Amino acid sequence: MIYLKTASDFEKMRVAGAIVRDTLLLMEEKAKEGVTTAELNKIADAYIRKCGAEPSFLNYNGYPFSICASVNEEVVHGFPSKRALKDGDIVSIDVGAVINGFHGDAARTFLIGNVKEEVRKLVEVTKECFFKGIEAFKDGNRLSDIGIAVQTYAESFGYGVVREMVGHGIGRINFFIMSIFRGRFLLKLWYFRNARRVFCRLSTPSTDFRQDRCPDCRELSSARWQAPYPVQASVPFFP
Repeated sequence: MIYLKTASDFEKMRVAGAIVRDTLLLMEEKAKEGVTTAELNKIADAYIRKCGAEPSFLNYNGYPFSICASVNEEVVHGFPSKRALKDGDIVSIDVGAVINGFHGDAARTFLIGNVKEEVRKLVEVTKECFFKGIEAFKDGNRLSDIGIAVQTYAESFGYGVVREMVGHGIGRINFFIMSIFRGRFLLKLWYFRNARRVFCRLSTPSTDFRQDRCPDCRELSSARWQAPYPVQASVPFFP
């Protein structure tokens, strides 16, 4: 069900969105070689609270952090940890903030130091895909038109989409159920996701472990991929 919003609601959402935007700008400034994702989580948490808001993600179904931080092959919902960022890494920071009863939620990908040109290109194309999706937000269009615009542009560069992932609406509820898809191909439409998280050529994210990863792009399979690394949290935070 889609809830129509008033002009007042939109103004409140803009306030939440501005806090998320400014938090991501702060993350861009702080995400450097040698900094851990746990440190970024602490910085983001403090800034969101300084703005008079609360982190949307913290304690959501038991999730213990205020941001998600996904490095390199991690597809989505990476857990902040003592892992230090290295030269050549890419890190996607997902931020949510709630204030006056409304949520803001967005993510951006940051390049750490000297990133390979092929990775830089994937990130840039992903950014362009985001704006192609925005262009499809027109009166009379369907939600599927957004997904079609994103997928078509990605495929024009020889990339694919992570079919198991899905975009969502936002408002008084942070993860509002409003899927953006093309047929059975579900598309992630979050701000500036990195290429491997959204438009990886070959990927099979896991829903068994909520820190989803791309299996090094080794093979394409519709089966769930079991991550060969220690589970960092036992509480699933997405239904």
